[in-house]
Amino acid sequence: DALPISVAATALRLDEIVRHPRRNKWRGADQRHQQNHLIGGLQAASCLRKLSTKKIIIAIDGFSSCGKSTVARQLAKELQYIYVDSGAMYRAVTLYFMQYKIDIENNDAVLDALQNIHIHFELNNEAKPEIFLNNKNVEKEIRTMEVSNFVSPVSALKPVRDAMVRSEEHTSELQ
Repeated sequence: DALPISVAATALRLDEIVRHPRRNKWRGADQRHQQNHLIGGLQAASCLRKLSTKKIIIAIDGFSSCGKSTVARQLAKELQYIYVDSGAMYRAVTLYFMQYKIDIENNDAVLDALQNIHIHFELNNEAKPEIFLNNKNVEKEIRTMEVSNFVSPVSALKPVRDAMVRSEEHTSELQ
């Protein structure tokens, strides 16, 4: 039983934490508006903790480069949750498809390949999660332009999305 909760409906704001990580200044108004709309701010973490002791899954959606991962990492840390980088998971699948030259238009080949893909996260020495594909750390390999250029068509495949949702749910059960 998931606790129905609309974090975005809270009156709390992200203004306290939405600073550019490198330049330490406020992002543009459009991005700040998107970030404020995505989630009610890190203050929401304490509200969530008070509302329920049940484990819940929090999904953050939004435009590219608007701060979703930054907010998600900080929120996970505050709630003492596992941060699941679903984007990294899709990139790992893409890397596998590239390495094994999987024809993404061949549904049977995609389904067969997905049976051979095992993804998990491990914390590095800095307590940051790194992604492993079939027990090999691929954190650097998935961040290449080659993978970036191919991840969109791979992530659009329904069998891939279904497999990643199952993997995310499995990760959340381990918490």
